[in-house]
Amino acid sequence: MNTTTAEPHPGKRSWIFQAVPRYFDLTEALKHIRIFRWRIEQFKNDIRAGDDVFLWLAGSEGGMVARGRVITDPQIMEDAPEELPFVKEEDQDEDRFFAAIEIDTVGVSHPRRCAQHASPFDVANRTRTPRWYLR
Repeated sequence: MNTTTAEPHPGKRSWIFQAVPRYFDLTEALKHIRIFRWRIEQFKNDIRAGDDVFLWLAGSEGGMVARGRVITDPQIMEDAPEELPFVKEEDQDEDRFFAAIEIDTVGVSHPRRCAQHASPFDVANRTRTPRWYLR
């Protein structure tokens, strides 16, 4: 993968990047790859090297599946051969912007979404602490 690594910026942010199983088999790819090129369609002027990233798998069996960091600013990149076996539907757009991301934590292979308790905030104590439970 030919990329230009940028210096981390002082205003570090966190992002959620969504993977759609119809286009890319992220679950299987995470078993083999730790550095991905991620298509950036929005916020390409805001996402920067050093930002945290969480990968969300879309769909009824989806959820948060991995955590990592952005290692390049968004830029036009060529296809990465190591990712091609996991691509289900190729993107034909020209001048696609990607950011390279490095995964440091992989979650379970079949995540379950969290279900929010009917009363997410402790109103009696007025602590405004969310209560989350796994289904």
